[in-house]
Amino acid sequence: MKGTPVNLIRILYGNGPVPAGRWPLVVLYFLRALIMVPLSLAERLFCYRIIRGTAIQHPPVFILGHYRSGTTYLHKVLTADKRFGYINTFNIFFPFSFNWMEKMLKPVLQGIFNMINLKQIHYHDYNINFDDPLEEDLHMLISLCPSSAFLMEVFPHNALKYIDRNILFEDEKSKEAWIRDYLYCLKRFTWKNNGKPLILKNPPNTGRIRLLLEMFPGAKFIFIHRNPYQVYYSTRNLWEKALKKYYALHKISEAERDEIIFTLYDKIMHRYLEEKDLIPEENLVEIRYEEFEKNPYGEIEKIYRYLRLPDLAEASGDIKKRLDCEKKYTKFSYKYDDKVLDKVYDHWGFFIDKWHYKRMTGTMSPVLQQ
Repeated sequence: MKGTPVNLIRILYGNGPVPAGRWPLVVLYFLRALIMVPLSLAERLFCYRIIRGTAIQHPPVFILGHYRSGTTYLHKVLTADKRFGYINTFNIFFPFSFNWMEKMLKPVLQGIFNMINLKQIHYHDYNINFDDPLEEDLHMLISLCPSSAFLMEVFPHNALKYIDRNILFEDEKSKEAWIRDYLYCLKRFTWKNNGKPLILKNPPNTGRIRLLLEMFPGAKFIFIHRNPYQVYYSTRNLWEKALKKYYALHKISEAERDEIIFTLYDKIMHRYLEEKDLIPEENLVEIRYEEFEKNPYGEIEKIYRYLRLPDLAEASGDIKKRLDCEKKYTKFSYKYDDKVLDKVYDHWGFFIDKWHYKRMTGTMSPVLQQ
């Protein structure tokens, strides 16, 4: 049974010692696991067979792209179309919750969080919204699934191992475990969303196209890419402001952090380029973040048209409302550093050139984070 302290102990045991300074976070992880026990048990007793028997009749729509490339922005806009289902933030806080529980608790907790002005730790100046969509691998992490790719953020000393094992599936056993856990996750949220087709945003899936097509041959894919220089600065900030403070149980140096950032991007982007031709042409659309930021509704029209999604006119009001809401979001700013920019080009120059981004220098204007 997932989501129990026993699962947490197994995961901790397999990832080496935790320094004393991170023990308070381990205690919080254990408290969370204890809280999940009754809900996990209730799901096992009353819903397990129903979920396992749920048919995913509509192939999902997968949003691909590296972290901080606009995937979250795109996901929030597309899930404004109520004809689609998704995993919301409440489902991350309470991974084994029932629909009736969500209807009762979500408005209460949202009111409390609004009152205390609680911010989302992953983004600048953005309040937690329980209706916002989030990733499958994050849900699997909170559910204490050892096949979640996000374990690389909790145990960064072992991050490269998790990239190879839980994203690229270099061994068959890991692949089978991930298929089992991931399929159960998607069936759970197909059931919770009353059979609606799911729109899913999960950066690790950028390196899993072949396997996703084996599971869902009719799946549709949206790939979004962004200037790699900005991706680096924003990802580095994510590690420093959120992951190292609130997730990681290992302490890492700046060099170790950069090795994770550069390796993950390089591996999943090369894997994407190797496998994208497996997708039928009519089921893949690629967009550029800069174009999406400049003309978001026009890019949404392009996505609906290319992928032959349901008539956009029916959802245009909700989508435009969401786009207006996103305009309130402010961004971090950074100063360019020539040494950092040269390092980014040394690692990701292939992608910078391939997608026709200009090689950057420290004399250019500041970088803005997603």
